[in-house]
Amino acid sequence: SFTASPSTITRGNASTLTWQTKNATRVVIDNAIGEVSASGSTSVAPLATTEFTLKVYGQNNQEAVCKTTVTVNEPPEVLVPECTSFTANPNTLPFGGGTSTLTWQTKNANSVSISPTFGSVEKNGSRIASIATTTIYTLTASGTGTSTVSCTTKVEVLPPVPVALTCANNVSLSVSPTSVRRGDSATLNWTTNGVTSVSFDQGVSATGLNGSFSVSPNSRTTYTMTVSDGKTSASCPVTLDVTTGG
Repeated sequence: SFTASPSTITRGNASTLTWQTKNATRVVIDNAIGEVSASGSTSVAPLATTEFTLKVYGQNNQEAVCKTTVTVNEPPEVLVPECTSFTANPNTLPFGGGTSTLTWQTKNANSVSISPTFGSVEKNGSRIASIATTTIYTLTASGTGTSTVSCTTKVEVLPPVPVALTCANNVSLSVSPTSVRRGDSATLNWTTNGVTSVSFDQGVSATGLNGSFSVSPNSRTTYTMTVSDGKTSASCPVTLDVTTGG
């Protein structure tokens, strides 16, 4: 006997040739196998369909021939998964966040997942995401075997819009009294909130965020206090009247 098991393989795999002979003085298998024992087996891995011929030689030049075929099939095509599209709409949200619709399409995928939040999802679809901070979503599509592909989409949550400083909201500035005789003094008084720096004109050297400063101008004078929070600024005036008396 002369057999191949399995008789059909996928290219890259192996088949075992097995034979048994009787009254043989010499046994030879072609296809580079060569002379073998009277009975035995050997492993072969042909790259294409191959017929193996076993020749048995006996006494008085007797010869017998056996054949067996190993059919080789091409391996199945491995389809690589593709991330055809993955988008977020809208992809920008105002401070505080909101919702965005994630939409995706894949090809040749056996399974699809989205992180964070969603986990396993359908191969093509959409989800509404509730987002509080800037988030990058990653879609992973898995195909045959260990083949995977990933793609990302980003939803950005904008920082808060700076609120401009105003004299009405951030500064309390007054002069007391509001009118003096020439040669007398008055006091500037101020408090602030949400402010990081303070400066005055008219020679007032005070820089405290809250404080007071004595002034004694010779004529009606407007004092301007400039405040800043590092991003915006405001200029706040107060006027002291000066009389000549009499």
